[in-house]
Amino acid sequence: MKEALIKALGSGFSLNPSGFEVPEPMLHGDRTSVFQFPHAPSRSWYLTDLSEERFAAAFAHRM
Repeated sequence: MKEALIKALGSGFSLNPSGFEVPEPMLHGDRTSVFQFPHAPSRSWYLTDLSEERFAAAFAHRM
């Protein structure tokens, strides 16, 4: 999910993924959430967990 967020932001891995956390509800099973990067809280991103038993995947886009 972090990879989807930084790719949507357009910074790639120049933004350290350890500098932010996936929204807490998604860590407990929610499939969607709204996210804001700590360094840019004025922008909101919609994050969707597309994972299933066979693979991990996520999609993020700006709201």
